[in-house]
Amino acid sequence: MPMACKKERDLDLTLILRNLQIAENNHDFRSMRGCLFEVLHLSNSGCNVSSVLPAVVKLLANSDVFIKRAAGEIIAANAEHRPEIVLLATNTLVQDCQDLNPVIRSLSLRTLTSLGKSLPSSDVLSSAVTQCLEDKSPFVKQNAENFILYKSSS
Repeated sequence: MPMACKKERDLDLTLILRNLQIAENNHDFRSMRGCLFEVLHLSNSGCNVSSVLPAVVKLLANSDVFIKRAAGEIIAANAEHRPEIVLLATNTLVQDCQDLNPVIRSLSLRTLTSLGKSLPSSDVLSSAVTQCLEDKSPFVKQNAENFILYKSSS
């Protein structure tokens, strides 16, 4: 990759991080979504987004489902390279497995299962899956069952 391109991406990440912090302070969900979309795009194109990961982990605690989902995808994509970020995200994801909203419970379980081997302890994942297997929501149960089926087939 040419040096100018790397500098451009570093500048983009600095600008995105600043915009993300401003949006978070103003509770501007639309701007947060846009910033996360840009980070996700840069991450998927192979750019190192390590500098914004702590801010992304913080957004896991947001009430907006899209923001939670995008933050989870970014963390999962970078989990192997930044295990300390996974450690920070784990507590929020485990708490979200007990949320009142079944979509959030399902999303947090899906994110936890995508982190898999990067999790600090396999007990965290197995207790979350067990808890979600007993959930009242069929959507949450189905995600837990899908994980078990996937694990048993691989």
